Order: sequence, then C-alpha cells, then structure tokens
Amino acid sequence: MSTEDTKSMGAAVAGGLIAASLIDTLTAKGVLSLDEARQVLTNAMQRNAPYARTPTGFEASQIIAGLLSGRFSARSKQP
Repeated sequence: MSTEDTKSMGAAVAGGLIAASLIDTLTAKGVLSLDEARQVLTNAMQRNAPYARTPTGFEASQIIAGLLSGRFSARSKQP
C-alpha cells in the first residue's frame, strides 16, 4: 500500500470517527433525538447506495448498519 493510500485510509477513518463522535455528543446533549440520529445514519446509508456493491461501499454500509442496530437502535435507551 502506498503512502498516499495509507493517508487516504487514515483520512477516511478519522472522518468516520469524528462523525460518529459528533452524533454521540449531540445525542447525549439532547441536541439530536435518537430518531434524528437514526435519520442522519439512514441518510448516510442512502448516499452510500450507489457504491454498496463495491468492496469499500459494502464495508461502509456494514459499519452504518452496525450503528443503526447497535447504540442508535430504535430499541436503545436515550442517553
């Protein structure tokens, strides 16, 4: 893997971590409701749809689905 590929992967991971942390923080502070957080993730899943059949798009959809079925599940308690 080249240095540029490594930097790109690092930027993608950092962006995802920042976005997930932001959703966590906004939900914990009551700025976003659980339903609104789920809507953000659902929108992200829909934006990924054209890429879902690529290896990278598939991985992205798996991560988003994990968030939707995990800590942002409709069954989870509001922080």
